[in-house]
Amino acid sequence: MEKKIQELNQTVSSADEDTALQSSELSTFQEMYQALSTNNVASITASHIQTVSTIIDRWPSAQVFPVIDLLRLVLASSPSAFKSVETKQGIVQALLKTVQKDTAWESPLEKSRETNLLLILRTIANMFQPAVGKVPASWTTDVMVSLQAIPAAVWTKAHLLALATLLLKSSNANQDQEKHLALIEMETLYRALIAFGNVLGKATAGWLRLTSAVAKKTTEKRTQDLVHEVQSLIL
Repeated sequence: MEKKIQELNQTVSSADEDTALQSSELSTFQEMYQALSTNNVASITASHIQTVSTIIDRWPSAQVFPVIDLLRLVLASSPSAFKSVETKQGIVQALLKTVQKDTAWESPLEKSRETNLLLILRTIANMFQPAVGKVPASWTTDVMVSLQAIPAAVWTKAHLLALATLLLKSSNANQDQEKHLALIEMETLYRALIAFGNVLGKATAGWLRLTSAVAKKTTEKRTQDLVHEVQSLIL
């Protein structure tokens, strides 16, 4: 990721030097690479996230995907760094600008837009974490309304799975689940649930085979008890 961002930063710089990463921003990015690679995520702060959000807002859509992916990892690793609603709003505004939500949607999507949309869905999903605390319902509604504007025809299977994950996390984070789910166009929601169900079905079948194989190989009581517990959760 670091190498790709450096490479694309040169591309951005050759087109517009003012848009490229400045020295202070390069240092901030380096701090995040180091924190993620050494699992020292406690050192990541709201300031780091704000810098990434600023670059996402500033960079051309065709080059920004690894920066979005960096934000996705940072949000997953350091939920305490983006607790404020203002930080969340800034992130989402930058992300939705990148996906060009007000530009006509044509199927199939151009590759950069397709990739950005997928990473954006995964990034927003990472914003719904218990460690972040209560997420204001109004903010969640704004996110869902923006996603509703994207027509069902452009969603790929990967998009739908990411959307289903986002819906699951956001509905868990808010009491008014039906309201937020209803904001997504029903055809898109239907297809998302199919995609999510297919993945869960494959995972469930795999775990059943694995636990059954384990049960046959051991007579140890604690392992047998654990197998039965796992299978009861699945079934």
